[in-house]
Amino acid sequence: MARIRAGEEIAAHHGSRPSSFIGCEETADFLVWTADREFTGPVNACSHGEPEVTELCELIARQEGRTPGYRRGGDGELSPFSFGH
Repeated sequence: MARIRAGEEIAAHHGSRPSSFIGCEETADFLVWTADREFTGPVNACSHGEPEVTELCELIARQEGRTPGYRRGGDGELSPFSFGH
């Protein structure tokens, strides 16, 4: 968010992949759901939708009244929300 506010470019992988997130209310709903189930093993909880780094930045920028800039690959630190695989 700080980079978007400062008007700095967001560095991302070429062909970055989507990621998933979950909010506190969704986490609570998920935990309530698991209490009523019988299963063994891992269960993956996430929100609906899987934004890629540019989609995530667009959502943040809209809230900040900004327009994000991007740089694909290259030198420098990539966004922690940019996934190459």
